[in-house]
Amino acid sequence: MLLIISDLHISDESTSKNVNPAAFELLKNEIMTVVNSNKEVKEIHIVLLGDIFDPVRTDYWLRNAIPRNERPWGGILDSDTGMNNNADLVERQFTDIFNDIFKTLASIAFTDMLNEISVISNLETKVTYVIGNHDRIFNNYPSLQKMLRNKLNKVTKDGTRDDLFEFCNVLDALEYGVRARHGYEWDENCHSWQFLTKVLKPGSKVGRFDCDVYKVMSLGEVITAELMGGIIYRISQRVSEPEFINNVKDANNVRPLSDVFLWLEWFGRDKLPDKKQIILNALRESIDGVLESEFARRWDNLVNEIWLFRGDLTDRLDQLASFIKNKSFDEIKVNLMRGLDIYEFFDNIFGNGKDEYVNGAKEEFEKGKLPINIQYILYGHTHDAKSRYFSNKVNGKTQMYINTGTYMPLIERTLNKNDFSSAHRMTMAYFFKSDEDTKDRVGNGPTVDIWNGMRMKVYA
Repeated sequence: MLLIISDLHISDESTSKNVNPAAFELLKNEIMTVVNSNKEVKEIHIVLLGDIFDPVRTDYWLRNAIPRNERPWGGILDSDTGMNNNADLVERQFTDIFNDIFKTLASIAFTDMLNEISVISNLETKVTYVIGNHDRIFNNYPSLQKMLRNKLNKVTKDGTRDDLFEFCNVLDALEYGVRARHGYEWDENCHSWQFLTKVLKPGSKVGRFDCDVYKVMSLGEVITAELMGGIIYRISQRVSEPEFINNVKDANNVRPLSDVFLWLEWFGRDKLPDKKQIILNALRESIDGVLESEFARRWDNLVNEIWLFRGDLTDRLDQLASFIKNKSFDEIKVNLMRGLDIYEFFDNIFGNGKDEYVNGAKEEFEKGKLPINIQYILYGHTHDAKSRYFSNKVNGKTQMYINTGTYMPLIERTLNKNDFSSAHRMTMAYFFKSDEDTKDRVGNGPTVDIWNGMRMKVYA
């Protein structure tokens, strides 16, 4: 049995809320129910499809007053990684952050779950960690991988079986017909393929999926830490209401992220009158935190600004900074809503609202470089669980894209565009090989169970 989950985003909880630990008790029970069912499970292979731990959802650099030139996106940038070339300094910073992450209740519950399954299942249990964009730093420092490996002592049989826990950037599980990667490779702001080939090493012939690309930092990491983390940190320094600060941490779960300002206004409509200026100032200062980083300055060389709908994300942030300058909170809201309507109008005309991930999976199938028995391509990253068929033969041979969603709350604007809805999500994708799940089955090949859960509940 192959089980794939993604996007837990377990952080140090300084700027975001972790998945409730109860989710991992539920997941363990679900896994063991399948193991003990009539599926004839021969092995357990758990695939963690990226962004499981999140060391950039934090206020670490602000809280500890780390100078800009000492942050991972400051100082002199290394041409191989796009990070501060003081590698030892960066490693120490992320080591501190992971130490804090591993102390959280969610992290303890999650690693305990993996260890317990390997003990109680009486089956060989393997864990593969496919690295995402928020946890991309695992690609740069083996010491960070070792920290997690030490937590999974029962999976690795007290460190005697290194083959039972591995890191990678893509997994081909041929017996299950699966190729799995995090999927951020198709996100231009979170995957640095173009940044590497156009800015750091202009003209270099490096492919989108080459190993070297996975070590390069992206603008998305800087935005998560400096903008999202910055907003929450700066508000927390100026507001002395724990409940309000706790609610603000949900900003990380708004999709699309461009709706964050509107969400801040919506969730605090009854509380905002005395906090509007605080939020606005936090937004302004946090945008500056991104734009003043050396990394953002270099990233800005990717695309030259031409018009309102042309340019890279740094141009969009620069426009937003100009847009909110000398304006009140309410003026910004009205104009931002108008601007979003205009953007959506042009987006619909020119078709820029395409699904890059469905198209990316289609491209992987069409290029003909996949092993012949791969039938399923799985991505995470978007937090939006879905599945799409590209083809299906009479004999059951299919080509299918599956997105593994998230375990985080997903906050989205309602159809009336004036409100927001929120619900906890939980997606599990199970695959069974030819000698498993044979009861009542016709033919050979893998079988698939996908469960997309949603729970509307406010946790204490």
